[in-house]
Amino acid sequence: AYHYGTKILNDILGSKKFDFPKSVILVKDTIKLLSKRDSTVLDFFAGSGTTGHAVAQLNKEDGGNRKYILCTNNENNICEEVTYQRLKNIQNDLPHNLKYYKTDFIEKFSQGESISEKMLSHIRELIELEHHLEIDDKHTIILENEDDIESVINRIEDGGKLFIVSGIFLSRSEQRTLEKKRIEMIEIPEYYFREELREVGEL
Repeated sequence: AYHYGTKILNDILGSKKFDFPKSVILVKDTIKLLSKRDSTVLDFFAGSGTTGHAVAQLNKEDGGNRKYILCTNNENNICEEVTYQRLKNIQNDLPHNLKYYKTDFIEKFSQGESISEKMLSHIRELIELEHHLEIDDKHTIILENEDDIESVINRIEDGGKLFIVSGIFLSRSEQRTLEKKRIEMIEIPEYYFREELREVGEL
């Protein structure tokens, strides 16, 4: 299994960049045995990206819609140089949505700052992750400010998705215009940051 896993990884990345990768076949068989076709597979100690590769391959074989989440501490830049590159390089054969995010601890805000406004700057990534899409500001847009309503309505493409920050209210005329353009309107829920907002008394 180790030798087969190494050969596949070397074929994809062109050189040995990771020791002891798992076998794609072994991981794929395990996922097939234990998951459903629409399961989300979590690898919380990812290395070379074998789990993601196996999920993509299995979806191609049986028409499944499984998703994967790979987590790593990026030791020795493994995420950027191995995990992500591997999954990027298989896109021609196994096309699927691929994004990676960096997480970090942030300092608490001062009393004079509104945590609601600060949190909104990070809402894009959370929406993309939950809804499995990309906010492109054309077909999919976030409405964060009432002053931008007219501009957003004119700009959004027919059949698009409009994510509306809680507390912004559209007039009936604005709603009708969006309905004519077949826009799906989705309110951004407070649960993204509910605990943080409660902690500072903003909820």
